[in-house]
Amino acid sequence: MANGGIGAVESAGMDPEIFLRHCEKTVLLSSHHGNSNKTGQIGYSIRTIAQRVGVSPTTVTKWIKRNEETGDLTDLVIPERRTRSQVTTPDEDAAIQRAVEDDPVTNAVRIREQLQLNVSAETVRRRLHRSQRRHIYEEARSGHVTVNVWGWLSIHGKGDVTRIEGRFNADKYIEILDNLFLPSLQERPLPFPAGPIVFVHDRCPIHTAHRVQQWFEAREDLQLLDWPSKGCDMNPIENIWANIVNCWEVENERTPERLMAHTRAQWEMFRQKAEIVRNHVPFMLDRLRADELIRVRGYPAETHEVKTEDGYILTLHRIPHGRHASHPNAHIHSPSHPPHCRPGPPPAHPRKQRARSSTDSSTSYRSMTHNRVKRSGRKGMKNVVFILHGILSSSADFVLNDPDQALAFLLADAGYDVWLGNIRGNFYGRRHVTLSPDDPRFWDYSWNEVAQYDLPAMLSYVRAMTGVPMVKYVGHSMGASLLFATLHYHPHINSWIRATAAMAPAAYMHNKQGPHRLLAPFINEFDKGLRRSGIHELLPLQENRAEWSVLCNPSSPINSLCSLTYFIINGPNSNYVDKNYLPVIAAHTPAGTGLRIFTQLMQIVHAARFQAFDYGPERNLKEYGRTTPPRYLLSRVTNPVGIFYSDNDWVVDPKDIAITASELPNLVLNYRVPLADFNHVDFLWAENAAHLVYRPVLNFLKDF
Repeated sequence: MANGGIGAVESAGMDPEIFLRHCEKTVLLSSHHGNSNKTGQIGYSIRTIAQRVGVSPTTVTKWIKRNEETGDLTDLVIPERRTRSQVTTPDEDAAIQRAVEDDPVTNAVRIREQLQLNVSAETVRRRLHRSQRRHIYEEARSGHVTVNVWGWLSIHGKGDVTRIEGRFNADKYIEILDNLFLPSLQERPLPFPAGPIVFVHDRCPIHTAHRVQQWFEAREDLQLLDWPSKGCDMNPIENIWANIVNCWEVENERTPERLMAHTRAQWEMFRQKAEIVRNHVPFMLDRLRADELIRVRGYPAETHEVKTEDGYILTLHRIPHGRHASHPNAHIHSPSHPPHCRPGPPPAHPRKQRARSSTDSSTSYRSMTHNRVKRSGRKGMKNVVFILHGILSSSADFVLNDPDQALAFLLADAGYDVWLGNIRGNFYGRRHVTLSPDDPRFWDYSWNEVAQYDLPAMLSYVRAMTGVPMVKYVGHSMGASLLFATLHYHPHINSWIRATAAMAPAAYMHNKQGPHRLLAPFINEFDKGLRRSGIHELLPLQENRAEWSVLCNPSSPINSLCSLTYFIINGPNSNYVDKNYLPVIAAHTPAGTGLRIFTQLMQIVHAARFQAFDYGPERNLKEYGRTTPPRYLLSRVTNPVGIFYSDNDWVVDPKDIAITASELPNLVLNYRVPLADFNHVDFLWAENAAHLVYRPVLNFLKDF
């Protein structure tokens, strides 16, 4: 009966007039069938009947249902309507009227205070509206005129601005794109990189309309960047327009035409300040996830999910090829560096160096092993590389820099199918088939579980998706040592890996006198204290990370705090990381980790041995069959390994590297970065890392 009307009464054989007499009202009744009225029949809807009779629609519906079931509508009772009592008395209403008659320019707030009424000012206004509207004065309009405009801009300078005539909807937006954006883009060519131009707009309903999405999908020269939800604050046009308004020359424009002409003049004047656009656009990277960071640079990106044997769901990011897909086997191009970068001399190819010890040369070979492995390589096989991050990091670390300075992009442009991994507990590994991150059981893992489950699952997935039996592996810091631990548990995985490039591998870390050495002796008490407090996760990456990352901007008054934090974690600053990129880095790092991941790292520092997690004698006996944790045996790492290290690394000292190198049975390269102040995170973000590290890494990998 919800869609019915009194037509249901008619179909039951009752004259509507009888119903009306019972209702004691005179109304015309309607017959409803779905959403349409039958022609030739007169009447009102249930809602109208309810209003005329003075009852609720529910009561009318009950009456109709009663008529259908019994045919008897006698003794209908119209229920008494419950109304809220008026908050003012008649005497107070009269006093309000007298107050405004005595002082016509008074206001509601003043009347309420004068009469000491226990009501709101809005109630006083309603009483005045009821009585004499001649005492209510509307606010005078300012006489200002407004126009709606649409404009586009780029990091290379502004585009055009146009007035929006009429209603702005999806069709109007497409019309603007066709008739303004595309022609102005062609008339004013900008130095965009090869490939599709990345286009950005916010997520307002007009922009996300299906017709608009289809328009972008049909254009091969434009790539629409998929913003995260709640992305309106990410659009730099808002900040750019605010700057324009601040620079606005005040004019009292009285017609829309003159106002639009003034807008265009201001836009043209502001077009010359392209540096403002360049300062805003890079901060879009603060808000992007790893796959979006890849796309915004003009590279293809894929997101994959891997489920581990113990139920964790990990996200992998893939760059299947470089920006020039027609040249899948292209070699690395020479990176260009901005003037403020200090790249240093590019090192010679390791094969052109004589073998020396790892402590007095930037390169070292075990030539017989290397030659044997090189002969076993197969030409023409697809190049697949898997990259893993260090502690408190994520896959985003390898795509934060510019294409000619970020490792993942350089590998993709060199013809590699690049896969970026994430371990459980970081920003891209916070899911489980049954457990929530709010459950302490979610965080009950250490390097042991990551080595036993995460890496085997990810590497197995990559091999299955690409169809190659062996991949090349690149790891930074813990990302390298986790592979060593994995091969301790699963030696057969050596047959899955052609070669391993280990950048600053964190296997032994006890020789550097950094801040971590001060904490290491107390790590077990530190761990227990945090767990008792309910803390099982360290430094998680929050969704609003970009809101505070701007504090690391070089112009920020507290930028020194960022530099101090950087110093404590990574050692003396090398100044090879572009300071303008610190907010971008701070928006993605630290990416979070489980408490026991950090605890085990500190245990390794304190014990001066590359070992499994130390639970304490009782649980060690249960887990390992012994009261002390076992070593991870580097002797089980039999695939070819190249080590890349630096002297200024506060996490991994050259003496630590020497121990690691001595225990690896198939070390084919031990490369020291030829720059004295190159530090631990310079391997990730330094502007000269492409020359000093990545080119030697690519030269090393291409021999296998």
